[in-house]
Amino acid sequence: MNKYLIQKKVKTPIEAEGEFEIRGYKIGPYREPYQEDLLVTREIEASNFIEALKTFLFELEPVLDAIAVTAQTMIYPLAMGSVLAYRLNDNPQRVFFAQIANESQIVGMSIGEETIKDAEKILAGNEAVAMTYLREAINAFSSTHKLAMLISAAEALAGSAKIQSKCKECGATYEYGGTNRDALKQILGEDLYKEIYVETRIRHKLAHGGDAEMPEAVAIGEKMYSRIVLGYLKEKYGLDSLVEIIGAPRGFSFEYSQAGCRMIVEGMPSLRQIEAEWDSNSQENFDFDNLPADY
Repeated sequence: MNKYLIQKKVKTPIEAEGEFEIRGYKIGPYREPYQEDLLVTREIEASNFIEALKTFLFELEPVLDAIAVTAQTMIYPLAMGSVLAYRLNDNPQRVFFAQIANESQIVGMSIGEETIKDAEKILAGNEAVAMTYLREAINAFSSTHKLAMLISAAEALAGSAKIQSKCKECGATYEYGGTNRDALKQILGEDLYKEIYVETRIRHKLAHGGDAEMPEAVAIGEKMYSRIVLGYLKEKYGLDSLVEIIGAPRGFSFEYSQAGCRMIVEGMPSLRQIEAEWDSNSQENFDFDNLPADY
């Protein structure tokens, strides 16, 4: 078993007033004097640096969830920040792993006369609530947020209906209002409807505090977006400008570069320093190097 020092940059408007500790994580300002973004540090025992990073990130998520609630401030997904892993034992060459995240250049999404005409068709359809949810889905940073908004959009498009049921105790029939399931199946298709509402019950998990797994949310979210926007809405309103765009730049994104590195000055690596020097032609504190096979 090895011991690793992990440092992670967390993108957020939060300005930490000094360093504090919670659940083994030391959290302080990434820049000084106090400015936005946080630097999170923790020592992790693991068999290799990959396992150490997994543990660090997995256990950090609920900590950041709680801080976001008490600070009442957005904390962006962890993928948006750089990370460093440094083995504290059996590391005479002082090598470390670093992954640096840089906000990528935005590639514009062009719109023309057809796009505006299609927007007019949607506005004429009086689907304002569903469109708000779809915009939220497009703006979403996380897969679960996106999926929740897509489900809300689909149910808004389906509308409501009277649902008949029977009392298990006395056998009397009664009615209550709910989502129009027939219309919802028409929007999503039978297979996708079953996957969301019956097989995975992911809608129930999202609405009632269950644990929706991220890979599952990503996969279902992609299918829902295509079905609602490129299928149902395109056909219903005759939206000629809508075509499938692979890897569409629907928002801001990040580019990543990673490598094994070696310190060339005294002291331990600092993510702040490494990130500042990463794209420089001459690094003063580190040099690029290969990680040992068992790192």
